[in-house]
Amino acid sequence: MPGLQTIVNEMNVIFGARNVRELSKRRELFALDKPLGSAGVVVGKEDVQYNLWQKYLAGLPPAIQKTIQAVVYLALDPAAPRTINWSWAPGYDYEITVWDVPDNSVTNTPGGITLLIKSPYPKEGSKRP
Repeated sequence: MPGLQTIVNEMNVIFGARNVRELSKRRELFALDKPLGSAGVVVGKEDVQYNLWQKYLAGLPPAIQKTIQAVVYLALDPAAPRTINWSWAPGYDYEITVWDVPDNSVTNTPGGITLLIKSPYPKEGSKRP
């Protein structure tokens, strides 16, 4: 999908330390009973990449979609919102890896969640085969 890395970079800002508390007020947009991406939080309906982003999300296997939603929903707990660091890599099959680092009470530093999503290399607009 064209622009996937650009979108992932934007996701890191949206779900980063400066925005996660405000985003947690919209937690229900990421509930498991909602279609993934329907909230328009990452790529708004007015964005030129909206339709491609929706197609990409819809193409993810259902278990990957629900895993993403569950992690986001958990991270956006308004009582203690947590940052999410997003990353994408090309892969043969679809994969998801989640790292959950707890807060460190000794150093008084926040933990966070990292999500690595692997999917077949997007052919549209790419120089790769």
